[in-house]
Amino acid sequence: MTTMHLILPSSSAAKQAKQALKSATKLSIDKQAAAPESKLSKVPPFLRKKLKSLVPQVQLHEISGGPRPFHIMRSQMGKLPVYTDIRNGRSKLVTILRKYSGDIDALKTELESVTGTKAVAYHGRLEVSGRHTKLLNDWLTKLGF
Repeated sequence: MTTMHLILPSSSAAKQAKQALKSATKLSIDKQAAAPESKLSKVPPFLRKKLKSLVPQVQLHEISGGPRPFHIMRSQMGKLPVYTDIRNGRSKLVTILRKYSGDIDALKTELESVTGTKAVAYHGRLEVSGRHTKLLNDWLTKLGF
């Protein structure tokens, strides 16, 4: 095992280096205090995009309840047909909406605006990436289904 020896400069140069280091850290602290911090500034960068995607594009209180060109039927037990499915070895979560009729394109665009993610139409179901079960149940209840 080798040992490292640190060669220190003369005392005046060391004092100047310490002062420069202190002033640099003080300036960076002052800049951080002066800048207004948002809630997302404390979140690591790789999670910021994920957190922004969790916020729906249209808030539920902004949606007016009224007649729509589509209809959602409830299950035999009286519950809304909103389900979740876990795929790809528990790495992908999908929310599924079933038992709908009417204008599928209008339902798909409203679903995309509420969840903030892309909806994919398959035969007999609409799928949205992510866990949106509670959001969709609240939205469909507000619409009167």
